[in-house]
Amino acid sequence: MDGQYMVRKRLRALSRTGEKVNIPYGTMLRCVNGIIYWKDDVLCNDDCQMQKDYLVQANSPDVSQRAYLINDILKLLSLPTPDNPKVKERWQILWKDPWANEFRRKDFEDFWLWSNKFYDAEEADLRNLCKLISKV
Repeated sequence: MDGQYMVRKRLRALSRTGEKVNIPYGTMLRCVNGIIYWKDDVLCNDDCQMQKDYLVQANSPDVSQRAYLINDILKLLSLPTPDNPKVKERWQILWKDPWANEFRRKDFEDFWLWSNKFYDAEEADLRNLCKLISKV
């Protein structure tokens, strides 16, 4: 999708052309014909894993809030730590909730992978997902 993307967490990686990049949080990147650019270098395609892991589509004024919510949801569902011991229970809530399952890729029946719908979700949907898994 043409437009802009915002870096939602510092991106240290290789661009598609092999250049090392170190792009800070909040940096706006442009997307033309499905290719995301950092300065004048081709960073990645708009449908690749790097885009999902580090960027959020800047298609609304709430882009910073959406970035925060995506990061928060992913953190709440990451590996258990002393600060985050209830990860398994949170995953169980997601699996049981039909609405939450709309944000899961359907091509893996026994494994949860977030669909593009999750990464492109409106702020209200992300907030509801966050509330759902924060109940534990």
